[in-house]
Amino acid sequence: MIARVQEYKDRKNPPQPQSASYQQQQKPAAASQPPPPQSSYSCQPPTEQVSFKIISVGNAEVGKSCLIKRYCEEKFVDRYIQTIGIDYGVKKLKIKGQTVAINFFDMSGNEDYRLIRSEFYADACGCLMVFDLENRDSFNSLVHWEDEMRKSTGIEMGRLKVVVCGNKADSKGSREVNSKDAQKWAKGKGWEYYETSAQNGSNVGEAFMSLFEACHTQFLGDKRTFGFA
Repeated sequence: MIARVQEYKDRKNPPQPQSASYQQQQKPAAASQPPPPQSSYSCQPPTEQVSFKIISVGNAEVGKSCLIKRYCEEKFVDRYIQTIGIDYGVKKLKIKGQTVAINFFDMSGNEDYRLIRSEFYADACGCLMVFDLENRDSFNSLVHWEDEMRKSTGIEMGRLKVVVCGNKADSKGSREVNSKDAQKWAKGKGWEYYETSAQNGSNVGEAFMSLFEACHTQFLGDKRTFGFA
């Protein structure tokens, strides 16, 4: 392709004739390399780039960041590290044979960062809504998180795919949220519910892939609707 572009430029700007005395001073130039064969370039369209924006919401200390770290790195950090504002990360994977970039926007559950969070809801296609099975208040606060998302600009709640995670399922402490109550609440919203453990990885992969596949199904549906399939 480079050779063809240069050939076009040469036709547009042909070299000016040189004087005889100038030509005599010049040594013969070495033979130029032949242009690359046509098979060295392609007119095929580039591979489609697909990415999904995934946000995580929930009270502080419920384990949002730990779940993402467990999924992306298969690691668990056994101490609390507060998220300052927003943490961002990317993981590539294949969904039904298509490479997809998952863009994680891990949102702090601290109320001090509400204004910062409001700037990052736009264009999200999926949401991990997390609460602590040992903390009833964190479950009751899911209504608050839903309301905050609804009031944010640039997010379509009718199209947003949501997976609710009751985290710390491995804990030996006293459980404050009944599985049936959490399942009923999520189902009433039309959302999937999983009980997860960032510590041992239980149901983490299943919950995440359920969300990603729902986003991908919607993506394929949009392609058909708008005639790009």
